[in-house]
Amino acid sequence: MRKSLWIIPVLLVAIGAPIASADPVNLCTFTTTPGGDLVLGTNKPLTDSATLGRLCSYPGTLTFTLIDVFGKATSFQFGDVNSVTAMGTFPITGPIPDVAGTYKWIATYTPKNGEPVKSGFEKQVVTPEPATGALILVGIGFLLVMRKRCASGLTPIS
Repeated sequence: MRKSLWIIPVLLVAIGAPIASADPVNLCTFTTTPGGDLVLGTNKPLTDSATLGRLCSYPGTLTFTLIDVFGKATSFQFGDVNSVTAMGTFPITGPIPDVAGTYKWIATYTPKNGEPVKSGFEKQVVTPEPATGALILVGIGFLLVMRKRCASGLTPIS
């Protein structure tokens, strides 16, 4: 009887063990770096880049998605990334912004016959021209001075 008691803990361990799975594990990781902050009106484009890691399976495709201030998404296909050009930094150039605000980049690497891997949101801020606010205040000041001069019966400054 004692010799057969060893089977009870073995069965309990076997029953409690998780089911083995042969699903592939995707260890592909990469980092993205958005371009720096831009000033509206400088005619510089929005930029982003992705650096693929050593564990990404090649070949594959790299796609960048730009989400503008209004939430519209635009995709930019970097193209094929093969084993010769892999493990590098892959830059992309987007459009020249025409509205100030925060733009978001998402990079997606899709290996051939594999699951796509996405990066997180990377932000690129576009600020208005610094002189714009000052010019608005000067214009309002001139408007107030002109209204006062016209109300006093004086002729406007020409």
